[in-house]
Amino acid sequence: MPFKPNYRFDRAERARSKEAKKIEKQEAQAARRKANRNAPGSTAEAQDAASTELHQAGLHEDRDGSERADEEKD
Repeated sequence: MPFKPNYRFDRAERARSKEAKKIEKQEAQAARRKANRNAPGSTAEAQDAASTELHQAGLHEDRDGSERADEEKD
């Protein structure tokens, strides 16, 4: 007698696999976020330092990352 497929069981297995993969991905992202948050010299700190250096030099950083001299205020 030929094999009779159990579609409901197969679908449940795919759903369990998908959920497990999703949870694993979320845990990995959380671990990466935690590592980046606790890392010395994180990007936020580096951006703040770069911004402070530009301000002290009298320069202004545009949104596109280019630098220009601050305008004189009257």
